[in-house]
Amino acid sequence: MKGWARAAYVAVLLATAPATGLAHRCVGDCDFSDTVTISEMINGVRISLGEVELETCYQFDADLDDRVSINELLVAVNNVFSFCGHGSPPTPTSTPTSSPTATRTPL
Repeated sequence: MKGWARAAYVAVLLATAPATGLAHRCVGDCDFSDTVTISEMINGVRISLGEVELETCYQFDADLDDRVSINELLVAVNNVFSFCGHGSPPTPTSTPTSSPTATRTPL
C-alpha cells in the first residue's frame, strides 16, 4: 500500500473508531456489519494468496503490515463463529401478525 493510502486508511479508522479506540475493529468484517461472512473469508484468502489487492478489504490486515497472514485469517474465522466478539447472531425482530377471524357462512 502506498504511504498516502495507508495514512488515509488509518485516518478513517481513527475517525470512525469508538472512543475506546480500535478495540471494536473486527478482523475480516469488510462491510463493517459486525459479522464476518463466508464471502468475506473467501476474499481474505484471495488477498493472502495475492489474487486480490488488500484494498478490497483492509479489515483483514490486523497488524497493518500490508499483507494478510494465516494468523489474521484464523482470527477472521473465529469472528465468523463468535459474531465479532458479540457471542451470538443478531436477534431477528418479529412482526406481529393478525390472527385469522372466524366468519359465518350463510346457508
